[in-house]
Amino acid sequence: PRPCFDKLLTSVITKDIDRHPMLRSLLIIASLLTLNSSVFAQSSTLDRINESKTLRVCIWPDYFGISYRDPKTQQLSGIDIDQAKALAQELGAKVEFVDSSFAKLIPDVTEDRCDIAMFAIGITPQRLEKLRGTKPHLASDIYAITTQSNRRIKTWGDIDKPGSVVAVAKGTLHEPVMKEKLKAATLK
Repeated sequence: PRPCFDKLLTSVITKDIDRHPMLRSLLIIASLLTLNSSVFAQSSTLDRINESKTLRVCIWPDYFGISYRDPKTQQLSGIDIDQAKALAQELGAKVEFVDSSFAKLIPDVTEDRCDIAMFAIGITPQRLEKLRGTKPHLASDIYAITTQSNRRIKTWGDIDKPGSVVAVAKGTLHEPVMKEKLKAATLK
């Protein structure tokens, strides 16, 4: 099933990016569509999807533009939501979204809570030890932002000082990057 499944995923991703050429150059994070490794080791995941006609997709619904749940309407939106729906349609299945997070990503996929995960997942060595994915289809950088009126922070050097605390979400790509980049500030 791997060649067919890879071709299907690549087709879904390519169609979406081709419809939105601006996304190709502007979207954030090196998004990785993470697949349960059992899809490739055996056909049980694909068989389960075909039998149940349901594709379970882990998402982190707090990622605006990628996979986001509107707090007022509870409606999901974003590029990975659209791609998950398109993939489910190609598989002749309905999509079932499963809330996850970067911290729970690996166990959620490997312990069969979802068939795939889609929420702009960056590639890390830790993730590659346990998960397999398609070719990245989004690229970005990491930015620090503040208000225009902030008088203390004007440059990166203003952040990376003794006494400064930098907070990142657990399990994100930002953890190892900040561990490497921060020389004086404290990472939480």
